[in-house]
Formats: sequence, structure tokens, C-alpha cells
Amino acid sequence: MTVQEMKKRKKELGYTYADIANLSGLPLPTVQKVLGGITKSPRYSTILALEKVLQQADRKPDGPDHPENTAGIIQGVDINGVLAAEVPPVYNTSSSNLYEPAGRGIYRRKSKKNCYPLLPDKQQGEYTREDREMLPEDVRTELIDGVIYDMASPKAVHQIILMELSFQLRSQIEQCGRDCMVFIAPSDVWLTNDNKNIFQPDIYVVCDYSMIDEDGYTKGAPPFVIEILSPSTRSKDLLLKSYKYHTAGVHEYWIVDPDKKRVIVYDYDKDPDGTENTVYSFEDTVPVGYSGGKCIVDFKKIRDAVTRIEK
Repeated sequence: MTVQEMKKRKKELGYTYADIANLSGLPLPTVQKVLGGITKSPRYSTILALEKVLQQADRKPDGPDHPENTAGIIQGVDINGVLAAEVPPVYNTSSSNLYEPAGRGIYRRKSKKNCYPLLPDKQQGEYTREDREMLPEDVRTELIDGVIYDMASPKAVHQIILMELSFQLRSQIEQCGRDCMVFIAPSDVWLTNDNKNIFQPDIYVVCDYSMIDEDGYTKGAPPFVIEILSPSTRSKDLLLKSYKYHTAGVHEYWIVDPDKKRVIVYDYDKDPDGTENTVYSFEDTVPVGYSGGKCIVDFKKIRDAVTRIEK
């Protein structure tokens, strides 16, 4: 969720700042400053705690440890601020053998045993490039801050949007006279040039070919990145990746939402704080900010392509 969506959700739920502070475990002044727009670059763990509260049911639960507060797909953050794996719904955490409290009413999966037997037995947040390379080549994963995320096989709508977007971008780049290349997943991007962050964006553009090393991997932050939402990646793409791409130096980040038929555009050159975005529909022609607005994507064509398989 973006900060703007959180503010809207707060109003829908009828929550006060005090309610949110109580449910999230955050200090009241912190909640007021973030949702009031005073804090322009809040910590990721703060945004995560707010999102968890505001994604709950349409009534005020009894408190931060009430079972309803752990329902739904959440992201866990441990007490040291290390991102834990995305976990499925937990309705009765007191009797669960799979999850453990991570502070402030947030739960994370116990990581004594991981789901990949070839990986060393480490805590999520401790994995490295070398660990990830132990997995079979046909197993798609991302490594973000030492956490390994499984990449589910994309559905048809996702692939239609991916192919149409990449085709339009490649064509537009040629017409705009830019010397750039369009890459599509699966393709590893060593976003922060360390061994704990290896991303697989759905689409990214490279204009500085020195970023592609002799092993064929992209090192550093591409100027332009697009992610296409799916149920398994929605929270990660909307929040975590937005934060990581912004701080790594990506210039422009698009989030394409097939369900809501919309495109969320972050132009970090115009908004260095990374808190503002522009939302377009699948009826719009969307300019590529990194091209100075010369390159465009016609989402009507994408809408028409998707409509052909929708029931």
C-alpha cells in the first residue's frame, strides 16, 4: 500500500491515529507524521507495520495480538528490522508450530528448516548469492536483503502484459533514438552490487552497457523498471520493491496492476523522496519519464490483448 492508500483506508475503517498506534505498536507521533505527510521517507519497518494494520477486517479488533490481526498475507519484520519471508494466513498463532513472534504483534515463519533442502540451514536474512546458487537452475527465486523468495509461475494475463509491454518499449526506444536495451524476466539484476540482493524484475531497461558484466548479469540499478502484480507478489512489489528500487537509484518504477487495470508510476527524478506517484488506467497512454516523455506506452493495446482471454 502507498501512503495515500493507507490514508484512504484509515478513513474507510474509521480509525483514529491512536487506534492505529495501539494496533501497530508504533508511537503515536510516528503514526501522525507518516500518515499526515510530514515524514517524507519513513522507515520500511514503519510502513510495513502500518500496512499490516490497515489491511485487516472492516472493524476494530481487540488489540495487536488478537488472532484477526494476523490474518491475511503479511510480511514479517524481526526485532532487528530484518525482513522475513512472506507468510500465509495465521489464524491461531498460539498453537502454530510454524510461526514465531517477531515483536509488535507481527509473526514470522520459523526458519530452522527451510523449504529448499539444498540450502544451508540459515535464518531468513542470512542467505547470500552463494547459497542461492545451490538451487537448481529451473527454480526461480529472488534474493532480497538475504531473504530468498520463491517466484511462482506467472499466469497468462501476466505474460500477455509482459510481452506487449516489452514489445512497445523496444519499438518506442528505437523511434526515440535512445541506445538502450529491454530485458524481461527471468534475468538477474544485482541491484545493490552486493551478495544479498539479486532481483528478477519483470521488465527493465539498460542504457549503460557497462552494467552488464562478463558473466552476463546486470550489476547495479537499471534506470527504468516495471513489475506486473500477481497475487503472490503483490505486497512485495507495491511496498518492498518500491523501497528497494528507490534507495538503489532506479530513476523510474512502474507497477502494473492487471486486477485493477491501472499503472502506478513512480518518477524518482521528479520526486526524490519517493512518496508521490501518478496513477493511470488501461485506457491511457503513459509517457516514459526517463525518456523525457518522448517514449510512450499505449495501454489500450494491452487492455485489448488481455480482454481476449478474460471470461
